[in-house]
Amino acid sequence: MTEHSISETREGYLPGLYLPHGILNNGLTYNCGVHSAFCTTCHAMSEDVARGIQVNGRMSAVRRFFCLFVTFDVLLTSLIWLICLVLAGNFNFTDAFYREIVHYNIKTSLSDVVMASLARFIILLFFYGLLHIDHWIIVAITTVGTCCFSVEKVYIYDWTQSQQVLSVLLILSSFILSWAEGWLLDIKVIPQERSAQQFLTTTTTTTNPDERTPLIRSFLHNHAQFDVMSDSIAGTFYSPVESPAGSDDESERPDKKKEQADFAEYVKIRSNEIFEEAWNILNNDKWTVETTSPSGDVIYVQKLAKGEKVFRLIGVIEAPISLLIDILYHQVNEVPLWNPTVKESKFLQKYDENVDVIYQVSAEAAKGLVSSREFILLRNLVQKNGYHVIATSSVKHPSLQPRPNIIRAENGSGCWALKQIAAFETEVRWLLNTNIRGWLPQYAVESALLTAMSENMANIRRRTLQLRGV
Repeated sequence: MTEHSISETREGYLPGLYLPHGILNNGLTYNCGVHSAFCTTCHAMSEDVARGIQVNGRMSAVRRFFCLFVTFDVLLTSLIWLICLVLAGNFNFTDAFYREIVHYNIKTSLSDVVMASLARFIILLFFYGLLHIDHWIIVAITTVGTCCFSVEKVYIYDWTQSQQVLSVLLILSSFILSWAEGWLLDIKVIPQERSAQQFLTTTTTTTNPDERTPLIRSFLHNHAQFDVMSDSIAGTFYSPVESPAGSDDESERPDKKKEQADFAEYVKIRSNEIFEEAWNILNNDKWTVETTSPSGDVIYVQKLAKGEKVFRLIGVIEAPISLLIDILYHQVNEVPLWNPTVKESKFLQKYDENVDVIYQVSAEAAKGLVSSREFILLRNLVQKNGYHVIATSSVKHPSLQPRPNIIRAENGSGCWALKQIAAFETEVRWLLNTNIRGWLPQYAVESALLTAMSENMANIRRRTLQLRGV
């Protein structure tokens, strides 16, 4: 790579950063200078770590290679099987189809080896490509199953009526490739992705962190196309010389002030829209009963005009309404203490006594099948028809960018509607309107959301008992 091409890369992709000079024949050098903590982090960015990074929830490079290898498995096995049929003489596709598949016999047919490879292909891509799980149990099952089948095939198969060399090669290839898939996932994919996640988590917590430390994370988040080369590229960036004192005070910049003023005006308008949208959805007559929880809460489902499904839960909690408003609205920072489905929760900005913006990160759900999601929520506390309504919806906050290792979910207009029906009884109506994004099947998402709603109500009931000292 020449200095000219490096300059193009710098100007085209990384505004605000620059590359040091000094090009070696086999790569790029970097100048650590006095910023030793940041350079130590850059050194730690090995190729294995870089290929395990998942940008914006997309598949990492090492996992993509695993899926490609699984595809290669079924294609190679099918090709060897086809060669066996052709070399057997007088090849006719229809006759071969009936002989090998329709009138299948384990002693004379080799199509079962291809079917085993196809089964591995479907199972592994479903769990590791689509559901994106990070456990070895599925590939262990496919590998053990293939081994048992291969051993049985060797004993039962009639070796006298076929091309023995190719038949042996076909069975051995299936056996070896299944073990290679297990090795690749357990030794490469899972460790590299975990190392990458740990690297991104600790990048900004070096020995002497300062305002320039997160540059490497920002680069990897915004430029996913460099995932394969990120180890060499990441090591070449260092921060510019320190700016003059006071020059980085963003609160004094006119454009920053204007941006904040524009967002405040947007919040004022949008908060009222959110309430009206949520209230109309909550109280229309298009709901159908989906399920009833063990606690007696009834969950309804409705499909909106754009096709997305929303859920409504109606239940009763034995607590005064003031306590529930404190739990659900005022005590945002305390939510992770009592709700295990939430990992982080904090105020971002308060605009008046009833309107604010908060930030939350959900915990993994469905035993890890649904990874953590982050939410930036605009909330509006309104009273209408005897209900205290906490209306919520996702917004794009100008000062908070998505985190590289967490998918940012989007909530449509939803709400909690609370109404006091007795001294220590409150009717709760919860409208859940969310899109957690990602590549999960819709039925898996809906099942996880129904479970989460029931669990969240149970957690709220436990919290009310704690605060009442019962």
